[in-house]
Amino acid sequence: MAEQFPSDTTLNALSGTADGEQAVPYIPVGLSPYHTDFYKMLYRLLDVARRAGDLRVYKDDSGALKFGVRPGRWLDGDTPVNYPGAGAQDLTDNAVNDVYLTAAGVLTVATGGFPTPSQTPHIPLATIATGTQSAAGVAGQYGHADITDYRSRAFITVSR
Repeated sequence: MAEQFPSDTTLNALSGTADGEQAVPYIPVGLSPYHTDFYKMLYRLLDVARRAGDLRVYKDDSGALKFGVRPGRWLDGDTPVNYPGAGAQDLTDNAVNDVYLTAAGVLTVATGGFPTPSQTPHIPLATIATGTQSAAGVAGQYGHADITDYRSRAFITVSR
């Protein structure tokens, strides 16, 4: 099911304006050269999205079975925790790798599922299916589509 866009008339009317909430500029139609305005738009989009990228798991280019985690921060109760990020992290081949951070900020990779939160407080980041468990089903490999983001589990929880 696809999400519908506003009409072409409505979208074209945005030419030369800016979003009211986030101040992302809409490049004027026919602007030449357009690249400076494009860079302004891109700069603002990246600024708006910056926190959304915290702790994002990505496919690292240092090896076929490597991943990385972008820097980020969170609160452990009243204590702020800053995670510096990590790259070139190893994955287990032919498995679903569960990637999470402990409350103390230790990056952990397991293959038996995420721990029970009441026993091991953690922030679930992602699962990464590799090798025969991946979409391609080829040992020693995985693709971007094999990363499933689970960060929202840490953002949306039920208070008891």
